[in-house]
Amino acid sequence: MDFTICISPTCPTCISTLQSLEEMNVRLTVRNIDKSEHSLCPSPIIPALYQGHNLIAYGNDIIKYFDS
Repeated sequence: MDFTICISPTCPTCISTLQSLEEMNVRLTVRNIDKSEHSLCPSPIIPALYQGHNLIAYGNDIIKYFDS
């Protein structure tokens, strides 16, 4: 499956989540978001989880898939 993940490139939580997903061999399209969009961090549900995109991560665990 292909997923789009939205991250803030300056956020350690986003970066570690991205690395974890890559280690799981999930095919990703990465879209960088800026600070103004990054309102969910540093809450446990991180912006990989952006509205309209296909996955929600909680810590290092993917907890929900969306049909896009």
